[in-house]
Formats: sequence, structure tokens, C-alpha cells
Amino acid sequence: MRRFLVYGLIVITLCACARKPSLVGRWHSAPPASMLFEIRADHSVLLYQHDQVYRVFNYKIIDSDTLQLYDGMGRLRQVDFEIVGDRLLLYDPGSGGSASEIWIREK
Repeated sequence: MRRFLVYGLIVITLCACARKPSLVGRWHSAPPASMLFEIRADHSVLLYQHDQVYRVFNYKIIDSDTLQLYDGMGRLRQVDFEIVGDRLLLYDPGSGGSASEIWIREK
């Protein structure tokens, strides 16, 4: 019984320490747009288009599932997000639970 309790506590501790997948990396928007974005650790978002690279957003993670995107012109977009496998799902407020954008992690 005591051994079972110790194993149970170890499992609970490991589960509690599991990290949420990182936003940082390169992401393709889902077709038909299929644009390549890079979310960087310095809180910038770059867009790669042909041979050009554009800084399109700065971002801030508000809580475990809310992201704020600033476009540099003073406009703010706030979205809910979740990472499921290799997909980043973005939900606009009032979207009714369906993802408004899907980005796929580049491997």
C-alpha cells in the first residue's frame, strides 16, 4: 500500500511538472493562405514572404490561453489559443468555439 502511494505521488508530481508546448518556432498558416510565420522568444512574430522577412507583430501571453498581438500601428488583437499536437489553434472572441485560424508547426 505504501509503495502504491509513493508511486502515485511520483506520477502526480511528474504530471504537474509537464510543460505546456512552446509557441516559439516556425508555423505555416493552414491552406489556402499558407504563409510562414516565426514566433520568436523575444516576443516578435516574423512573416517570411518570398525573399523578404517582415516583423508583423509583437506578442504578449496574458494567461495560459490568451495571446495579445500588437501590429506596430497601435492596433491590438486579442485571441485565445491552444496547441494541439503540431497545430496552433487561434480563436477570436465570440467565435463560438471554432478556430478562426490554424497554424501548423514546421518540422
